[in-house]
Amino acid sequence: MMPSAEHPPGGLLLLQPAFLGDVVLSTALIESWHRAFPQDPIRVWVRKGADSFFDDHPFVTEVLVWDRSGRGKYQRMLSLAFKARRRRPAMVVNLHRFSSMALVAKVIGAPENAGFEGVSSFGLKTKRVEHGIGDGRHETERNHTLIAGRVGPFDSARDRPRLHPSGAHRTAVRSWPAEAAILAPSSVWATKRWPESHWSELVDALHEEDRDVVMMGGPGDDRLLESIVIRCSRRPLVMAGQLSLLGSASLMASPVWSSAMTVLRCTWRVPSVRPWWACSAARPPIWGSGHCPATSSAVVQKMWKCGRRNWPASRVACTARSAARNPTFDAAPDCRCRP
Repeated sequence: MMPSAEHPPGGLLLLQPAFLGDVVLSTALIESWHRAFPQDPIRVWVRKGADSFFDDHPFVTEVLVWDRSGRGKYQRMLSLAFKARRRRPAMVVNLHRFSSMALVAKVIGAPENAGFEGVSSFGLKTKRVEHGIGDGRHETERNHTLIAGRVGPFDSARDRPRLHPSGAHRTAVRSWPAEAAILAPSSVWATKRWPESHWSELVDALHEEDRDVVMMGGPGDDRLLESIVIRCSRRPLVMAGQLSLLGSASLMASPVWSSAMTVLRCTWRVPSVRPWWACSAARPPIWGSGHCPATSSAVVQKMWKCGRRNWPASRVACTARSAARNPTFDAAPDCRCRP
């Protein structure tokens, strides 16, 4: 990242203050824009905690970090918006489908703006694009439509999410087993959480195949990981907050089993498996495996019927269902990834 004292005008500003996975997917736009306009400054607006994805990033000029915690978050948002306005970006791309970022774009007042339909533009002239969830496109392709008029049509082979770990990040993971199975049980979304007993069964199954296993999580995931580990016949390696986000990405150059880190491993073309379920007849539980859909690789999935219908009201209750009613490791043998 260029020194903070250097603030060249123009270029691109990406607004994406959502969760980590959304930020990772937005990096595909950085790659596409830099390829088309290598001299342009690129700035990103992210929530506090996601900014470390851009440490020493070769294409990102500046990271605008919004602290969304506690009281005063909207005052901080507006203060940051006026800071961004002083940078005078040529184009603002709003990936966040909420009115807060539409207001930020209004304050910045860039000559060119793009965002998804369904959010007020506060009178700002904006290129509006239909988001179209469920239309068969991957999120990276939907995001790309916001800049396609400037950089060209989406190319799944090139317009992919990418992170840029430094040599220090790669050095930090050298002491961890190479080609280990990495398990990331935690997720902010209840619909992506698998019961702890199933994770323990998975650890034992992988150990029986003489695979090294690493349990990965953030600084606040110690209790969850330990509750899984104590059920295991053999203790796996546990990593809770011991690596930075880019260090974790470097470690994920190995195959991954994950309920939360699927997007992160997309940046490496790494095989992974993800349990996911939503409680409605139209959106049943699935097991997914394969590479990131943005790479055009096949994604295998199996369906299960779900007994609950009042989603999202029941999504938290879903995590408390008995193990017998959840997709199990043994129920999805064709989804077991291999190097």
